[in-house]
Amino acid sequence: MNIANALAVLMGSALVIVGITVFNKSYFGEVMTDLANSKGLLWVTGLITFVMGMVIVALYDAWNAQWQVLVTLGLAHGNQRGRHHALPI
Repeated sequence: MNIANALAVLMGSALVIVGITVFNKSYFGEVMTDLANSKGLLWVTGLITFVMGMVIVALYDAWNAQWQVLVTLGLAHGNQRGRHHALPI
């Protein structure tokens, strides 16, 4: 299994678990409230997310000169400034 497939399996499994958790609205609401009220937990969650993102970039460094890379970088840049862009498809 190559790196891209391994990352897809790991991320897909995690997102399936998160998706199942969202169906339990009362539990998910409590978790989100606790997360929002705990600055330390919010910071640790952000740190883990940042480190995992850097691991993904380090392991899957398939950068090329195609338009998909520009769209990805453009969306990431826009989201960091608080703007959410929709792609015209």
